[in-house]
Amino acid sequence: METRTALVCGGTGGLGGGVAQALRDQGVRVVATSSRANPAAGVVDGVAHLDFTDRRSIAGCVQALERAGIRPDILVLNGPGPAKGRTAEVPESAWFEAFETLWAAPLTLVRTLLPSMEERGWGRVVWVTSVACMHYVPEMAISTSLRAGLHGLVQTLSAEYAGSGVTVNAIAPGYHETDRMRQLGVPQSILGQIPVGRLGTTAEFGAGAAFLASESAGYVTGQVLLCDGGWGHGHGGPRPATGAGH
Repeated sequence: METRTALVCGGTGGLGGGVAQALRDQGVRVVATSSRANPAAGVVDGVAHLDFTDRRSIAGCVQALERAGIRPDILVLNGPGPAKGRTAEVPESAWFEAFETLWAAPLTLVRTLLPSMEERGWGRVVWVTSVACMHYVPEMAISTSLRAGLHGLVQTLSAEYAGSGVTVNAIAPGYHETDRMRQLGVPQSILGQIPVGRLGTTAEFGAGAAFLASESAGYVTGQVLLCDGGWGHGHGGPRPATGAGH
């Protein structure tokens, strides 16, 4: 993987930071994006400006990469989480804003970079979604709805590019130790449903994403990897006591 280059959206912290570090550990050259970076500075110290709330910044990011002679082999699509709330309680504007940041802007970026991967005969796209799109999570109506649709897009893209050496997969995090999770809060009832009995780490999440981006995952495409400590299996009931049988 030492000859590969990755563009990790939101790769300066949180789950994206975990992915960026895991890829660096594999010898991948990583460019992380941040909405806080200077748009006019180009790529500085491995960081470029990208803001999924501003579609114009996508063209600016791609141009900055081109000026630096960077052609990503790996694209990790990771953006800000949507507003929390029940379906009818979340303002309509929040639904449209979330569609832009979760769907429209990332799709613009992936459509821009996929042709280059196809031309070179190798590429990896890893879309960070959420376990909420697989199971009902209270107060996460937007995340559940929009990210479930993303999995359909992942399957479509994977089929369209499979013959070109390009794989497209998603990784769905459960509850991990991040600033956003601390902000949202994790109900004790949810913690009791995680079979491993704890929150995940960003390093553990990064390892899962790095596998999907690796040479070894060339036969894995159109899949959703749940990185949730088994929460999907334990969802709906308390975690069994240690050593308990079935």
